[in-house]
Amino acid sequence: APAQAANPQPSSPPAPASPSATNSEQSSRGVAAPSISLEQIQGKWEEILQRVELKNAGAAVILRDAIPHHVQGNKLFLDFPPDDAMMMDTIISPVGYKTMVENAINLSLRANISIEGFLGEARDVGARHDS
Repeated sequence: APAQAANPQPSSPPAPASPSATNSEQSSRGVAAPSISLEQIQGKWEEILQRVELKNAGAAVILRDAIPHHVQGNKLFLDFPPDDAMMMDTIISPVGYKTMVENAINLSLRANISIEGFLGEARDVGARHDS
């Protein structure tokens, strides 16, 4: 019977792992926090654009043509005009402005969002400013 009691003892050192479980809950809370809604992003979009403009005015001009379209997990999908493929690539490429734009979004939202882009339907660039 003492040999059986010795077996449960080695399982007790993992018990102090519960404080680290709290740490992992906190870190997963930080990762899960990007259950950020599209509405939250839209509400901060002008602030995000201003942050980008402070870093690079050209990137801000390109980004103004994009519309936050939807959020999936921690990814924000930006809708670019169909004739803006090259500009979209400039924004979402890791060698382009992707990191700078993501930093602006994450500073504004205190989140961990990454961006993707797609070419949407044709639209009047001025039409979305009417709302």
